[in-house]
Amino acid sequence: MLVVTHIYSWIHELHRERPYLVPALFFAIMQALVLSALMQTQPARALLFWYCNNVSFFFAIAFWDGNLQMVKGLSYVGILPQLLWLSDFLSHLVGFDLSNTANYIFIEGLTFSSGVSVFIHFGIPLVALVYTARVRPAPRSLYYSALFAGGLYIATVAGTSPADDMNCVFNACTHGTFPYHVIFWPLYMAVLVLGAFGLHESLYLLDRKYREPIIARMPTKWITLAQGFL
Repeated sequence: MLVVTHIYSWIHELHRERPYLVPALFFAIMQALVLSALMQTQPARALLFWYCNNVSFFFAIAFWDGNLQMVKGLSYVGILPQLLWLSDFLSHLVGFDLSNTANYIFIEGLTFSSGVSVFIHFGIPLVALVYTARVRPAPRSLYYSALFAGGLYIATVAGTSPADDMNCVFNACTHGTFPYHVIFWPLYMAVLVLGAFGLHESLYLLDRKYREPIIARMPTKWITLAQGFL
């Protein structure tokens, strides 16, 4: 009984010092799953350069540190393309190819690697949004976006082949050829980042306006649960 009490006290103290311990652990586990899946895939090294395959590590650090502006900044870099991926995945379920970004899941079939891919594409944008919806995006969050996107761009250009087109840097993830796309990719990314900043700002304003009215209309037994998420 004494041991249980000590463990409970330790967890309580850790949660007090690290209020975002749960999402930090979630993203750490997610990154471990990605690495496990990549070890079963060829070429694993190149695939690690994809935003969705490495950003969980940085999300884990940001949540562990309690830096929600960093979380937002990391989210800006990839959330719009990931929402496009999610839309394409869902459209495939009803027999429609929206953007040809998630079709590999249905070609491969259900494997550990494809399951992890679906999990990270759903988990990364949704968890990041849920845990930061009540925090207004600050201009400094764009600093983290610039830092991460810049590092991702340099690493992709220096460490991968144009034929792999990691992060759509070389040919916009299409079968066409865009000779100057690699030069203008930072500009395209800046537009996506600013668009994602606007998305986070809109969600913050919606949360601020509608959270309390929604909770007030809920049955009493759901209010405590809702307050933890909204």
